[in-house]
Amino acid sequence: MNKKTSKRLVVFDFDHTFVQDNTDMVVFDMIQSSEAKQALWNQYEKGKWTNFMNEVFDYLYNNKFTLNEMKMKLKNMKIVDGMLELFEFLKANSHIFDCIIVSDSNQWFIESILEVQGLRSIIKHIFTNKATIQNGKLHVLNCHSHSHSACPVNMCKGQLLMEYKDEMLKSGTNYISVCYIGDGSNDYCPCERLHSNDYVFARKDYPLEKKISSSSTLSTKNILAKCAFWVSGVDILHEIKHLI
Repeated sequence: MNKKTSKRLVVFDFDHTFVQDNTDMVVFDMIQSSEAKQALWNQYEKGKWTNFMNEVFDYLYNNKFTLNEMKMKLKNMKIVDGMLELFEFLKANSHIFDCIIVSDSNQWFIESILEVQGLRSIIKHIFTNKATIQNGKLHVLNCHSHSHSACPVNMCKGQLLMEYKDEMLKSGTNYISVCYIGDGSNDYCPCERLHSNDYVFARKDYPLEKKISSSSTLSTKNILAKCAFWVSGVDILHEIKHLI
């Protein structure tokens, strides 16, 4: 039997967690025509965001916007305060922490930003919508299929996290705790699946924190993990340092 390694897993959302804004909307806003934007919004079907973004990519391609122009917009996105310091700490302590990203953005967007920041090597795995490029046009596909009706059709972050932990355990890595860092309502599902020795870091004044804090709809009784609310990555860094 292979000897198992015990580590801690740090899970990052991406939009509004690592980068300040939403990657999809930054690219969507490259379209200057308000009429064109509205026409695209009129095609949007709730829960089918990847379909909508493919329409956006088609429009950009047909109107001579290049992938390089798109990449420049992404590379200029502001990183959330303190996140680079947090990543530097995790990199220096990679013998203790593994890092993954679970995001409803797409592979090309995320890797474009991580590469310019010199952070791609820190991330063990990226769970996001798949991206392909053909003849200079970007196209995205759903991350996976699932049957959890509470999550968007293209991604159940809770299922992805649990499957990843199981796969890593089979290959010899046991995660003694999970630190989940996010901001959005779609981050609630994985947080519900965590245990009392895990940690949820929800961005203050964003949907995840509001959903956790709400006493009229959902409460922290649904979440066994320890919950903390953050404003900058430094807040998270202070808490994670206590784990070692």
